[in-house]
Amino acid sequence: DVPAADERAVALVLVKLAQRELVRILHPRVVRPITLGRATVPPDVISAVMAFMLIYGGVMVGLTMAMLATGLDVVTSFTAVVGSLNNIGPGMGKVGPSGNFGGLTNVQIWVCTLAMLLGRLELLSVLVLFTPQFWRRYVHARLHSLRDVAPPPQRATTGRRLHRTCRAPTRL
Repeated sequence: DVPAADERAVALVLVKLAQRELVRILHPRVVRPITLGRATVPPDVISAVMAFMLIYGGVMVGLTMAMLATGLDVVTSFTAVVGSLNNIGPGMGKVGPSGNFGGLTNVQIWVCTLAMLLGRLELLSVLVLFTPQFWRRYVHARLHSLRDVAPPPQRATTGRRLHRTCRAPTRL
């Protein structure tokens, strides 16, 4: 889970970024760095915050569309996904305070379960599991770790041929 201070810092960076863009519309040549306290926020941190928010919004929209495709209304679909993704409990509509998730179909519950897992296990950490680069890197590292382990000794072959692990010909 992200500590509350980090969540506030992300929100503050987003607010300051919005303010900077509004000023940039009025004054296109102004250079206005984003600061937290007295420290300037590096551009790579700003990019990371923006990328996270874009992915978060895309996942929320995608899961809401999946819920809408199952026949739920917009309010119930959106608030069920928001409640599950953020682990905050009930939403509105059929999953509101006077209702619960028990009235949802199996597919709808699976979508909410996926949203809950994405929110609980950190969104980017779970989504990286679905990238080919992760699996290529994982398999490559696993193969190298297996090569580092010495292979078990092999039996010598019959006849006069030398086996790689033997020094002299052996007969069985």
